[in-house]
Amino acid sequence: MRAEAGRSVRGFCALAGGPRASYYRRRERGAARKGPWPAPVRSRIEQPAAQLALEWPAWGHRKIRALLEADGFHASQATVRRALRARALLQPPGVSSERRQLAKQRKRAFRAAPARRNRVWQTDFSEHETPGGVWQLGGVVDYVAKLAFACPVTATKTWRDAVEVLERARERAGELLGRSLLDDITDHQTGEIMPVIRGCGFRATVFGG
Repeated sequence: MRAEAGRSVRGFCALAGGPRASYYRRRERGAARKGPWPAPVRSRIEQPAAQLALEWPAWGHRKIRALLEADGFHASQATVRRALRARALLQPPGVSSERRQLAKQRKRAFRAAPARRNRVWQTDFSEHETPGGVWQLGGVVDYVAKLAFACPVTATKTWRDAVEVLERARERAGELLGRSLLDDITDHQTGEIMPVIRGCGFRATVFGG
């Protein structure tokens, strides 16, 4: 800059309002290097974090961090957030706030909200229209774990379809637990069975409707 302006060191420093010693010291040091700065922790967790985010797309960076911790990858929430942002896998703004509001509305339906898995299963049919027709998606989601056990696609939504959906969910829950669902909901000290509550509007007599 000084050479382009055609000024001497003395004149340039007088114009800039700084001592010549500082000018020479900075020139010897060279231009300060600017990023990107090394980020060894983020580099180490970026790939596993991306894999988990793709496997669990409904979960934000806080839950992804918890999964990473369980797998032996230690990083702060900010580091996990930056790693997901680098892969364009960070959830858009407002999603967490919207989910919190929906969670508050769901809790109002309970006298005491469940705090353990396999206490309440939310299930219902959703219509999905395609050029080939209208299909029924029967989803079953655990209220606490926020995990979808099953979501088969059928052409109808009869009571038989609903029973099949719940049977698939029961089998899948057993696979994930490594033991039967009945064993998981049984108090082994008292022998009491805590049945899973279905959060749905099925009105068929087979469901007690």
